Amino acid sequence: MNEKNVVKVNILDPIFTLKNFKEVLRYLVEIEFRPIISFQMKFEIFYKQISNDIELLNLFKLLNVELEFGLQSINRKVLANVERTNDIKIIEEVINTLNLNSIDYEVSIIRGLPGETVESFKELMKFIEHVKCKKYVVYQLTLLSNTKLFNDKEILEIESFTQNGLEYVIES
Repeated sequence: MNEKNVVKVNILDPIFTLKNFKEVLRYLVEIEFRPIISFQMKFEIFYKQISNDIELLNLFKLLNVELEFGLQSINRKVLANVERTNDIKIIEEVINTLNLNSIDYEVSIIRGLPGETVESFKELMKFIEHVKCKKYVVYQLTLLSNTKLFNDKEILEIESFTQNGLEYVIES
């Protein structure tokens, strides 16, 4: 991939279920793998890994790593509406650990989730500031056809518009 000028490789949560995933990372260090390796995961999954073994953080420092975490919301009602949970204490600890170790990361937030209010969004932004999150991105909620959220949009009182084949939420 170095020779083909690959810029970025995305890796989802499942890599951490492989028994030899650190062996793979060590190999990438050994061959001086240059592309960005973007790990997309939940805070809780990452926390389990770094709680058990500090080597993972050291390997990340040796690679061109970019960690991407999905936060969506911190409001319990909003999270329940999309069948998600977040452990706020774990999120705080992970962000603090990444900041202390100078490891790049990005937190993704979804705007327009069912049940979200201006106040709940302000609470989320205050939380992001409180934990000293260095980089976050806010995405407008997109409804994907044949999903529970798409099918329940009338019950959840979701208003949306379609542009370029995608349905974006404008009110919930």
